[in-house]
Amino acid sequence: MVTKSTREDLISSGIGGSFAGLAGGALRGPRNMLPGAIILGLMGLGGQAAYTGFAAILDSPGERRPILEVLSDSSWWPLKSISDEDYEHELAEKVIAIEAEISMIDDKIMTLKRADSNPAQKTRKTS
Repeated sequence: MVTKSTREDLISSGIGGSFAGLAGGALRGPRNMLPGAIILGLMGLGGQAAYTGFAAILDSPGERRPILEVLSDSSWWPLKSISDEDYEHELAEKVIAIEAEISMIDDKIMTLKRADSNPAQKTRKTS
């Protein structure tokens, strides 16, 4: 919902950006005045709209949550927040996987040690 003051803010930011674009374009030459006015006017309008939108979200009644928590709940944010119990569960699964890999490596080491401890079998097989 756009209130009168919000609408006035949007208009004044767009006009202000346009005048800044005109001035910047005049410094670069008369051909750059109109594109500069359009681009900076749209940038001023877009920036004011973004500011007004974020201010409306922050001023809305209801529970206040940190911005990172709000972002982590959205579907397009790559990071997700998890509870402490879920994090402990994931760490426990990783520890179990690492312990399984360590035991497999220990078994390989034992078989290699057994093979190295029987040099007589090696010479018999080669001859």
